[in-house]
Amino acid sequence: MIRASSLVVTCVALAGCSADVNVVSLTVPPGGETGLACADTTTTDRASLGERTLIGAGRAAATVVTDFLAVDGVSSGRPAGLLRFCTAHGCPVLLRDCREVTVEISPGLGVEGVQRVLRETLVEAGPVTTDAPDGVVVIRVVLTMQPCAEVALVADAEPPPFEPDALAGCLYSTPLQLDSVRGDVELELDALGGECTDETVCICANFGQDYVAVCGL
Repeated sequence: MIRASSLVVTCVALAGCSADVNVVSLTVPPGGETGLACADTTTTDRASLGERTLIGAGRAAATVVTDFLAVDGVSSGRPAGLLRFCTAHGCPVLLRDCREVTVEISPGLGVEGVQRVLRETLVEAGPVTTDAPDGVVVIRVVLTMQPCAEVALVADAEPPPFEPDALAGCLYSTPLQLDSVRGDVELELDALGGECTDETVCICANFGQDYVAVCGL
């Protein structure tokens, strides 16, 4: 499996709690879609979204945002079911981790190099959180060109939307309760049976909010 990043879930010290820490790694299954290779329909040659991260001189830069969305009561982990549930009931972002990353990539590797080097950089950066939310959540990882200051959570306010023209990738987990997870949590992007495009990535990055308005659907 491709290791994307890692998080640590702290077990609250209550009676019967036998473990202090539960370490859960976020991974992408072999062949799993991350959004970086999805087509950018705003370009004439339909370049991959990952090319937005290439800043020249063998370097790539992106802001990596990890969200924990509350989905208590959801009855389906399928993309269409999640969209319906979040549209009807809301899926608030309980916790957001944001990191601005610049990496060196080998000449000629392009988007493939971006995926590998960003992945390695995130692993070395350490845990996404040491106090993950309770309850049922979906974990979402968004790659954007917006700085952390533009996407930071503000108390008592809706999360700022991810701008469609700045997105470079997105992937997410099925609904899960982290304190019961042992081992890896897989994340990937489901194109809903069609071609993976910038629209697919925009929906992924903004579900839980008014993604229809944000993505211009």
